[in-house]
Amino acid sequence: MTLPRTELFSGGAGAYELVAFDLRVPGALWRLISEGSAWRGCAHVELLGPRHAILVIRAGGAARHRERRAA
Repeated sequence: MTLPRTELFSGGAGAYELVAFDLRVPGALWRLISEGSAWRGCAHVELLGPRHAILVIRAGGAARHRERRAA
């Protein structure tokens, strides 16, 4: 399986990391679901078509997630 491509995007609402998934690759859908679950409220999925998706992760999301768990 090929690793997903990752890029950092800085828009008006802050910085995001974009991870592209080709869902035709065996195991890619499972990986997308797994990564989305790991990032929970810090990420969301955008579908680009029936076989391609982007996982959008807010920069600093891991730090915010840790802070919420510590509280």
